[in-house]
Amino acid sequence: MEKSSQNICQIHKNQPLLLFCMEDKQKLCLKCVTQHVGHTISDFEDVCKAVIIPRIQTEIEEQFSKMIVINQNSEQIQSYQSQVKTKLLKQVEEVETKVDELLKNIQSFKENYVKKVEDYIDSNDKEIQTLNDYINSIQPLNQEFVKYFDVINELNNEIEHGKIIDMIYGSDESQTKEDIIKAKINLVEKLQLEKIEKLSEQEEIIKNELMIDIETISNDVISVLNSSKESQLNKQNQKLPVIYQIDENRCELKYFDLNQRQIFTRKISYDTHIIPLFTGVGSVLNRIFLFGGKDRRTKEITCQSYEVIKGPYEDYDLALLNKMSKNRSRCAVASFNKKFGKFDPFLVIVGGSDQYNALNHCELYYPKTDTYYNFPNLMLHRENSSVCLMDNCSGTGKTYLYCFGGFNKQAIDQIERIEINFDQDGTHPLNQQKWEILKNVTMDRSAESCGLYQLSENEIMIFGGFQRGEDDSTQVMIYNIDSQSFLGIRSRLKEQDCFALASFTHIYSDNQEVITPNEENQLIQKSKESKHLYAFSIFGKLHCMDFNTFEWNIILDNSSELVKQPQN
Repeated sequence: MEKSSQNICQIHKNQPLLLFCMEDKQKLCLKCVTQHVGHTISDFEDVCKAVIIPRIQTEIEEQFSKMIVINQNSEQIQSYQSQVKTKLLKQVEEVETKVDELLKNIQSFKENYVKKVEDYIDSNDKEIQTLNDYINSIQPLNQEFVKYFDVINELNNEIEHGKIIDMIYGSDESQTKEDIIKAKINLVEKLQLEKIEKLSEQEEIIKNELMIDIETISNDVISVLNSSKESQLNKQNQKLPVIYQIDENRCELKYFDLNQRQIFTRKISYDTHIIPLFTGVGSVLNRIFLFGGKDRRTKEITCQSYEVIKGPYEDYDLALLNKMSKNRSRCAVASFNKKFGKFDPFLVIVGGSDQYNALNHCELYYPKTDTYYNFPNLMLHRENSSVCLMDNCSGTGKTYLYCFGGFNKQAIDQIERIEINFDQDGTHPLNQQKWEILKNVTMDRSAESCGLYQLSENEIMIFGGFQRGEDDSTQVMIYNIDSQSFLGIRSRLKEQDCFALASFTHIYSDNQEVITPNEENQLIQKSKESKHLYAFSIFGKLHCMDFNTFEWNIILDNSSELVKQPQN
């Protein structure tokens, strides 16, 4: 057997490599040992048995263990894939089954409806044929009636003639003849009456059957009309909530029921449309609208608008509206819920961002005709700003729209306003109006996404938002329009929060039962009116302020328990 070249020393030819240097980790021949003086030299076979082979075996075992784990993971993945595939196939089968059932129901309904219509037509044809038969049966009777009348006339003539003979001759035979004639007349009259009664009975039966059919048809028609009318009224009366928040990430509508004192959450279907991120939210006449935002699929800013509508069940859907004239996200939306001149309630979309720059562009949306109108542009470019409608501003009867704060490369502390006015015909708003910056006042702190509320004819309450300093972000401020100054009050939010992109309600009054002593120190129960401001934040928390104490609370989001009214 030839020796392997790997076991022959390359320096000292034909010398086998029988030894191993532990320091240099190198195989040696007997002559190479002289070059490794002072090193530990061992027999190569012993080294292989003691060190190299166990090490290789250990590595093989480790690799084998890893392969076992990989095989197990592969089996788990294959099992999971099989489960997912089975589940998907099952869901597909269920959907196909439901679709088939629905198609069968539709086909069955169609066939039943067609059959009812055909039966109704056949029934009418039969009734018409019955009436024709009745008319045909009456015609021979008319001829018989004519014959009867001729006989009666002839008998009457005979009677008169007989009476004349009796008057002349006075014969008893004439009396007998008269009795016979009278008997004949009575018999004819009796037969005639029987015929008439029989015909009357037949006519009454046919008439009753026709009346029953007509009444049944009328009831069916009335029932269908009432059902359609009731369905239409129900659809019109399906009012959307007043206190709500649109959760863009979960595609949900969260709302607070004032009667039940409870927070509910409903899904917004995303089969065809998905709520964009950073969309502007506004509502008029119990209708909720979404403007622009960042499209989840394309990651681009959109100009698309939607309306939130009631779905077929308890969930909600998105209805596609006409597009805005400009792509925008993070815009503010002002809701005008009263009629201005001849112009019905409308919304104003203010500022925003086109992803790269803040905007000063504004436009007016008219829900009645799904139409957009030009609206004066802001003096400053702003995104995440806050707007507030001031009705009967300072008792002047004028209406102003205020815009606070926002962001454009840095937070903004300036305030703008514009008067809401119309042309002489009252058909188009803001024909020549412009925004004006209030030069004599700035916000005490720069803020974006804060909440605004008209507290009185000359006061605006400002709360929450992104602000500098943790203490400032919970502080509540009052802005006085007449003095153009800010007033801090002893009122703070329970937690830091932002409100600009959410929607909050007007003052809500309710009656609370309180027990107080009277003059005779007897406990009596009285009804006390309490007013609260409810505001959903952009993070889904429901804040509530008591107007008697200006104390804020957070109503817990717990759909399984009734939420108690915040205590004063």
